[in-house]
Amino acid sequence: MAGLRFVVQRESTDADIQNYMKQNHLDIQTRYHVVDDLATVVMVAAGFGICIMPELVMNDIPYDVRQYRMEPDAARIIGLAAINPQLMAPAVRTLYGHILSKYSNLD
Repeated sequence: MAGLRFVVQRESTDADIQNYMKQNHLDIQTRYHVVDDLATVVMVAAGFGICIMPELVMNDIPYDVRQYRMEPDAARIIGLAAINPQLMAPAVRTLYGHILSKYSNLD
C-alpha cells in the first residue's frame, strides 16, 4: 500500500480501522481526513484516494467504487441491547426483529 493516497476518518472516529492498520503494521499516507463513512466513500468515488471501510458500510452505498477484500481478514462484534423489547417504538421493534432473525444464527 506504499505510495497510495488514503482518505481516512479522523483517528478518534473509527477506532476499528485504526487498530487494524496498527496491528498489521500498515503505514499509510493520509492526504484527507473526514468525519463519517459516507464522506469517505464520496471522496474515494471522486478520485481523491482509497479507503479501508467495513463491508457492512459498503453493502448499500450508491457510489461507483470498487471493493476488495483485505488480507488478513478482519471482523468485529456489533452488540444489540434493549432494556425491554416490549416497550420499543414500532420502528425500533421492527429493526430489532430483523437483526435478530437475520444474524442470530451467526456464531
